[in-house]
Amino acid sequence: MNPVRIRTYFLAAVMLLLPMLSGAQNISKQQSEKARLEKEIRILNKQIADNSAQAGNLTAKLNLTRKQIEGRKKLVASYDREIASLKKEISAAGREVSALQARLDTLSAHYSRLVKGVYKNRNPKVWYMYILASENISQGFRRYNYFRNLSDNLRAQGQAVIEAKTLLAEKQSHLNGLLSDAEKAKNARKKELAALENDAKSITETTAKLKKQRKKLEADAAAKRKQAANLDNEIKALVAAATKASSKAGGKASAPSQKIVVDPTLGSSFAKNKGKLPWPVDGPVTEKFGQTFHPVFTNVKIRENKGVNIACDPDTQVQCIFEGTIIKVFTLAGYNKCILVQHGEFFTLYSKMKTVFVTAGDKVGTGKKIGIVDTLEGTTEIHFELWKGQTPQNPELWLRQ
Repeated sequence: MNPVRIRTYFLAAVMLLLPMLSGAQNISKQQSEKARLEKEIRILNKQIADNSAQAGNLTAKLNLTRKQIEGRKKLVASYDREIASLKKEISAAGREVSALQARLDTLSAHYSRLVKGVYKNRNPKVWYMYILASENISQGFRRYNYFRNLSDNLRAQGQAVIEAKTLLAEKQSHLNGLLSDAEKAKNARKKELAALENDAKSITETTAKLKKQRKKLEADAAAKRKQAANLDNEIKALVAAATKASSKAGGKASAPSQKIVVDPTLGSSFAKNKGKLPWPVDGPVTEKFGQTFHPVFTNVKIRENKGVNIACDPDTQVQCIFEGTIIKVFTLAGYNKCILVQHGEFFTLYSKMKTVFVTAGDKVGTGKKIGIVDTLEGTTEIHFELWKGQTPQNPELWLRQ
């Protein structure tokens, strides 16, 4: 077999690998999504455990458990997709191994014939006699070239056999890895399904307890609505003052005790980054933007959420999502320490914090750590809002998907 044909064989082998590369990228993407869901579930699970240990808010526990169930269902679906992809990859890898084995068998058989031919004709006198016995000069040249290239062909064929064996070993190892990953994914899926059953039992028990506490829950809901209204009024007043001062002083907004200089051009840059802004903390959204209702007494309004609540680990540092200026640091019941940042015509609020690293007037950049999240009523989460002037925006439309 000449070197050209050998190269052709290996080119065919490489072409067989291309579908596997695409499948591997798909599996990598699924594993990344799975890791994110696993992290969110871990955070929620810790929140639920901490809430129970501190005899915390049953409503919060119910919401967290429901959110965890939602995450577990997505995780099970992710495992299903991963297992399906792995099955395809295992099938493709099996075909690849079979094709390579057949190719190796062909190369080995040809190499064996070459070796036998060289051994039989190892005496140079035999070669010379074979050439001299040619019927004409043209045949003699062909025979001469055959013997001259025989050694090169032998070495090339031997190298092809070695490379085929190496590639086959790599593909067999890859196949074994896929089989192992599939088994792990199946076991993990079973574990999540079992956890889902336990979560469902917890939902039933917590709901039964909450049904006995309707009057207390209605009072709590009224208190939360009042706290939310106080926060709205504070933000609107601060935004109005900052906007008015900025328009009058060419970018200077006044605070109670000092002049705060803001960059009015940041609003345009902020708007251009819609859907690409970083999250203030890494964790699952436990309460979305808009009107919220009690999870058991569905006609009882809790409050209209002007932002999102994001669960995270205790002592998580909160980051500013875009460059801007600290307008005010203040404290409100139900939200503990709060930070309002101005980005031109846009404003972001970071609340439910126990420690703050900044003061009014500070310039902050994207990703700047501005404080540490607090644990309130057995729940560790940040309440984050995003306003355009006096209008609250849904943060999830602005933050990175």
